[in-house]
Parts: sequence; structure tokens; C-alpha cells
Amino acid sequence: MGKRMNTGANERIEAMPGYTTTMNKVLSSPWGVLMTVMMAGLLVQDIQAQPLTARVKDIAVLEGIQDNPLIGYGLVGGLEGTGDGRRGFTAQTLNNLIAGLGINVLQQNSITTEVIPDNVAAVMVVATLPPFARPGTRINCSVVSLGRADSLQGGYLIPTPLKGADGKFHGVAYGPVSLGGFVVSAGGGGGGASVQENHTVVATIPNGVIVEGETVFQDFFQGDSLLWLLHNPDFKTAANLEREINAVCQDHVAVAEDASAVQVNFERIQVGGLPKIRLGKRVFDSLVNAIAFIDETEIEVDEPAKIIINERTGTVVAGQNIRVRDAVIAHGPLRITIQTTPEVSQPGFGSGGQTVQTAQTQVTADVGDKVALVQGTTIGEVIANLNQLGYTPRDLIAILQSMAAAGYIKAEVEMIQ
Repeated sequence: MGKRMNTGANERIEAMPGYTTTMNKVLSSPWGVLMTVMMAGLLVQDIQAQPLTARVKDIAVLEGIQDNPLIGYGLVGGLEGTGDGRRGFTAQTLNNLIAGLGINVLQQNSITTEVIPDNVAAVMVVATLPPFARPGTRINCSVVSLGRADSLQGGYLIPTPLKGADGKFHGVAYGPVSLGGFVVSAGGGGGGASVQENHTVVATIPNGVIVEGETVFQDFFQGDSLLWLLHNPDFKTAANLEREINAVCQDHVAVAEDASAVQVNFERIQVGGLPKIRLGKRVFDSLVNAIAFIDETEIEVDEPAKIIINERTGTVVAGQNIRVRDAVIAHGPLRITIQTTPEVSQPGFGSGGQTVQTAQTQVTADVGDKVALVQGTTIGEVIANLNQLGYTPRDLIAILQSMAAAGYIKAEVEMIQ
């Protein structure tokens, strides 16, 4: 992109001719943070290109260690006239609850008149049971209104049992709900003015669930092997994980089964009459210590090139080193030409070197009498050209979608909403 000049502890980038005002335009243009981040990524790559490394625990999870969803149906009481009211199944639920406490209110033809739950709302309670959670552990839960309640503000969740996918009860949720918002009405009735902030029919209860019942045990302690599952399956990352585990264990104990899983074999041994775990030539006091050792191992991570586009918000996220094939792109009055020219470098006479062929690429973008020229064919440089010509992220999205459909972008393009 330009010429680097050393100035002591700091470095300064001198732009190419015809490209001197680009960075000023970046900071003041509608591209905002998007262009600033993309260009900063290009400069960082030019100054220092290092492979990405990560701990095993950050890119993979041990098979069998997973969260378990919990769900339950209950009632939130104490509302100030903002409950479900006469209609719906809330009255029946409230009758059943009261009847279970020994109070008979199920008189014939009087259900809708005797029990009118204006101050009660039927809700679904959901929570996530983390792995290794034992009875007595407290976890958070969310409370979602199911009926016609206007707000759960000021409500209290009546104790509600929570059930897991196995059909067993694993916790009880209760406590005052927290909305993070409010509804204020004036004038009374439905005709008064009101002010609402945030969503008021979905709430949370911090530490509102006490884990009860049977503990969900993980069964990976029973065998003689462990299986790590990559969050983002990739053959190279799986191969790097296998190689690094074998290196730190000084033996061939890890095998990559596919792009998503790496199996690690271990042995249960006795040392001085005490049980131990052996991973290759390393011996650990327990399987927990062996797992922690592997989890802290750092490996080189390889991620596929990807572009994320949110057309609804006009957001584009892309790695700065994604390559673009030779192409001619026309978008309205805009025309972009990407062309690669092979160059041959001959060694000096008697130097013993070899002839090397390189590719010199140029990107030309023009609209009317405006023309910009930069070297290279990365997504960041294409965006810089578009910004210099005053185009918006909406134009970029249309261009990237067309280039991806034609196969000119060497990356996966993912659309999100």
C-alpha cells in the first residue's frame, strides 16, 4: 500500500501518489468503523503477520460436557393490574394451584367470576443447567409471558419446578422478576397516556433457580479415551491439534478422527499403590489434571476465509486478507477492473539463484472522471477504492453478493438477518 518509514519507536506509513487522502476520507465517510477496522487490519498484516494461536479449551470442548436446557410452566403474581385478566388459561392454572393448597374455588359456573387473575400472568420459565451442577447450586433463569399480560413489572415468580429433556425435575425457580424496563400509565384505564421503555413481558431472575433432584453426571470418566470436539470443524486445525498433543505428551496418543473430532487415549496405572493417569510419557495424579493439561495447550488455528453480510443493517465483516480473482465489475456508474500480470525475476549471473515467477496485480476503480489505483487484490483494498469514490456499504453488499455468485471471491459468503 505504501512505503514504511522508521521514526524511532514509532512507524509512519507514506501513501502512494493519488492515494494520500484515503485515510482522511475513511475517518469522515459514512463507512465509519467498518472502513477504519478494515484498513487497520491491512496495516497490521503488513507490519507483523503471525499465525493465530489459541488454547485447546477456547476452540474445542470435551465430548459429554454440555449445557442442558430446563423448562417449566408457572405463574407470576403481584402485578398491578397488568396480568392476563379474565381470558385464557391463567384462571384455570390459578384455580388448580389454589385447590392444591386445600382451598376449593371450583364452584360450578363461577370460575370466571370468582377468580379473575388481573394481577397474575402465566409464564414459561427457562434456564440452562451447566455441566457438573450439583444440588444446591444457583443458576439464572428467564421468565416469558404466555398470555395477555401487559407487563411483568413488580411481579414475583411463584415456585416453579423445572424439567429437563430427560423428563426429570432438576430445579425450582422462584423470586422477584427483573425487567430492565418499565411501563408508566397516566389517566387510568385504557385511554390514558403511557410511556414504555424496553420489553416488559420478558424478565430474568438472577440466581433464581436452585438445582435439585438427580445430578447430571458426565460419563467420559469411565472409558480409556477422551474426545475433543472443535467448535468450528477444520481439517488443518484438527491435524494441528493432533500433532501438538502428541508433541507435549511425547507419544502418539492423539488421533484426528475427522475435521471436527480428535481422540486422545490414556492409561490407568498404579504408582506406589496410588491410581494415576498416563498420557504418553506424562503421568498425572487424576484425569482432571490430565484434561486441564491438554486444555491449556496452545495450537495454531486455521480459519476458512469468510465474509458475513447483514443486509438489514448494512453491516459487512470480512478478513482483510481475503483474495479476489481477476474480474471486471460494473455497478451503476461504477466500474472496477481487477487484473493480474505475471512477472519473472531472473537471478544475477553466477549467483546460483533460481528464476521466480510472481504475480503483480492492480485494481482500478473509476466513476466519471475519478480513477483510483492500488496494488493487490484483497477485500480491504476493494473497499478502499469504493470509499474513495464515495460509495456506501449498501453498494458494497450488492457488489460482494454478485462477485460471490460469480465465484470471484475466494471466501465463503454468509448472509445473516
